[in-house]
Amino acid sequence: DEGVSRQAVDHLIAHGHRRIAFVGSDERYPTTTARLRGYYASMHAAGLEPDPAWIRHGPTRDVDAAGVAAELLAAEEAPTAIFAANPRAAIGVVHHLHTTGRTDVAFVSFGDFTLAQTLRPAVTIVKQDPVAIGIAAIERVLTHLDARKQRAVDPDAEIPGDAPRTILVDTPLIVRGSGEVQPA
Repeated sequence: DEGVSRQAVDHLIAHGHRRIAFVGSDERYPTTTARLRGYYASMHAAGLEPDPAWIRHGPTRDVDAAGVAAELLAAEEAPTAIFAANPRAAIGVVHHLHTTGRTDVAFVSFGDFTLAQTLRPAVTIVKQDPVAIGIAAIERVLTHLDARKQRAVDPDAEIPGDAPRTILVDTPLIVRGSGEVQPA
């Protein structure tokens, strides 16, 4: 979550954006907290200090995020790009951008959503594959269950596959057009 969010924000910075908003942070979830860390890491690595007003905590529902996008873009020093931390927030941001004709704002969503590819510009996304994540989780659970069976027979068994580990699932940035909009 952190590394791919950093890649997404780096992508916006590479297209000339310096005022990038983060919408959809919910501190109850470690995934969104990691995404926010990635956002900050990318901004700081580029020598940019994000305006605290650009970091919007809580709007994880589409209706909330639409209102947040409206507020952000009405500001005197409005962001030229928005990174949505989850698809629900992205839907709200897209709703505001498209109903107001704001195709001048770059936009990247962490996660895909229905019709994201159909919009113009189509929404650039971080592709999170729930099937791959589910398979990795199931494989991990099965490994742990096998280890429990082995320990029932031999309590001192060393089972290397059961040791704690980090599993990374490929989450590529899919360039579709909205993340490549240049700042005005």
